[in-house]
Amino acid sequence: MKAIIVEDETGIVETLLGYLARADVLCVDVASSGEEALVLVAQTAYDLVILDLYLSSAGKGGLDVLPDLRSRAPQSTIAIVSGYPDLVTEEDMQLADLLIHKPVKMDTFRHLAGLVKTIAEKRAEIRALGDPLSPGA
Repeated sequence: MKAIIVEDETGIVETLLGYLARADVLCVDVASSGEEALVLVAQTAYDLVILDLYLSSAGKGGLDVLPDLRSRAPQSTIAIVSGYPDLVTEEDMQLADLLIHKPVKMDTFRHLAGLVKTIAEKRAEIRALGDPLSPGA
């Protein structure tokens, strides 16, 4: 399972990395800005995107890049993590899969990682049912 954390606060990144490692998510990238996240998502198929609502860098914040993240990663589970959950709109939640309030809890991430891992495994099983592409197809 592949995950990306889009967060600019080092302490929170370290906490989330620890949570994901304890949930057996070993392939995790980190982006400290919305622009960096968009580049990484264009290069890698992530199963889980953990997106901070506000990024203090001068560039785009989490909600600014959410539509582009969803269009570039339509099968990813996108979790908005925020200390300001009342600022997330219904429109935002049409693009994201869930909202997690800060401070985040280890049990929440362990459960989320388990569910996302199951989705990834089931998707691989479904793909394995199909016929391989023939040469030249």
